[in-house]
Amino acid sequence: MKLCDLHCDTLFEIIKRKKHLYDFDGHLSLDKLSGYEGFIQVMAMWSENKRSIDENYDAFLNSAGVLENELSYADKKGYKVRLARSGADIIKNESDGYSTVIFAVEGAKLLDNSIARLEMLYSLGVRLLTLVWAGTCPMGGAHDNDEPLSEFGLEVVKKCFEIGIIPDVSHANARQIDQTLELACKYSKPIVATHSNSCAVHKHTRNLSNEHYKAIVSLGGVVGVSTACEHLNFKDATADDMVKHIMHYYSLAPNGVCLGCDFDGVERLPEPLKCVADIGMLTELLTKEGLGKSEIQNIVYNNARDFLVNNLGRI
Repeated sequence: MKLCDLHCDTLFEIIKRKKHLYDFDGHLSLDKLSGYEGFIQVMAMWSENKRSIDENYDAFLNSAGVLENELSYADKKGYKVRLARSGADIIKNESDGYSTVIFAVEGAKLLDNSIARLEMLYSLGVRLLTLVWAGTCPMGGAHDNDEPLSEFGLEVVKKCFEIGIIPDVSHANARQIDQTLELACKYSKPIVATHSNSCAVHKHTRNLSNEHYKAIVSLGGVVGVSTACEHLNFKDATADDMVKHIMHYYSLAPNGVCLGCDFDGVERLPEPLKCVADIGMLTELLTKEGLGKSEIQNIVYNNARDFLVNNLGRI
């Protein structure tokens, strides 16, 4: 089985805990991914709310170097994985027998009203940008309030479309998603919700409405289902709850649902999942729901992989 996952916080955690990517003892590591036939993993650097804007920007600059060093170190240790900045890079990696890591940023407050900083993100390999996280910042509000994207936030979305960064509306509120979709239509570009579950299955401010899910998919985007228990059901959520969200999205538009597990960004995983190596349990549950092997492979790999190949880093 191949795996494509649109969001994890493992990069943030290995930096925080001074660990290595290949053998990290959290939810995700290159060791834990080694059981797959190949993988594409989006790794996000989080703009931590308790840090100042400049502290987050400095942390991002450091993370770019850490990611490069970790992948170089992993290569020397025999792990066949490389960074991709474009869809062509993913295809080449696959041809060469390599798996792929894609660099992302979660929370654009680190831009601090500076488009030049956004261009710096792109130059250092960032290809997905989660616009907001929580509270308010120069970008505007977030899922926990009703503040729209600011004028600067709208400028950031436009510039993302122009330079080749994919806007991610996970953590955004309904007004912000509508604003981003409107600009996506204007630019004829897709957007993504890398780790957002279904509000129809479990009502939570972090979850997407049916209308927003269908609108994202209609523009060529995809939505990743996460392992965040409080977004699946409640704190005692299980893998069965995760499957309910997947199957609901599948019923609305099967080509848009994929995984954005949020590994190392959640306190606990839905039982019995323990780490990224356990995604096979989800495939067993999806089989019981009546899905075939090819349909399941679309959910866990092809839908997200094809989206990234077709849209990553295109100027």
